[in-house]
Amino acid sequence: MNPRRIAAQAGIALTLLSVGWWALRPLDRPDLTFPASPPPSESPGQPDGPSTLVALDDSAFRIPLWFTPAPAPPSTPSADTKPAPLPPFKLQLLAIVREGDPSGAGPAGQQFKALLYDPDTDKIVEAAAGQSIGERTVVGITEREMTLKDRTGTRTLSLRPAESSGGGL
Repeated sequence: MNPRRIAAQAGIALTLLSVGWWALRPLDRPDLTFPASPPPSESPGQPDGPSTLVALDDSAFRIPLWFTPAPAPPSTPSADTKPAPLPPFKLQLLAIVREGDPSGAGPAGQQFKALLYDPDTDKIVEAAAGQSIGERTVVGITEREMTLKDRTGTRTLSLRPAESSGGGL
């Protein structure tokens, strides 16, 4: 064998033995005895006589470590809560149709109905006075306009005035 290799192995073995001895040696035991109390006459500020030990107040240790408060009661909606706003009125007034006797002398009289275009359904809707359209109510219809009422107020839809056909392209 090589003398260097033998020396290296001996060094490693010596190192392992010393580390093992250090790890497994018994520990020094600390002195856990209480020092002797001096005689009562030698201790300044204490009266002569037997000393009394004060009991430990352990009430501070009896509280729970984690405290979760009780859940808050569910809130009740207040009376001041405003209702949700109405969706926008998308119907467009196309025409107002006159039904009945034009003189108004007949039994039914003269009534107006409005024709409205609904872009969502791509249909034409007919409405008369007193009829409901969604959350809105038709209050009245005249020859040129229609009045709707909802919880926010009244709204009037009018027909555009007829344009003159005098000039054009």
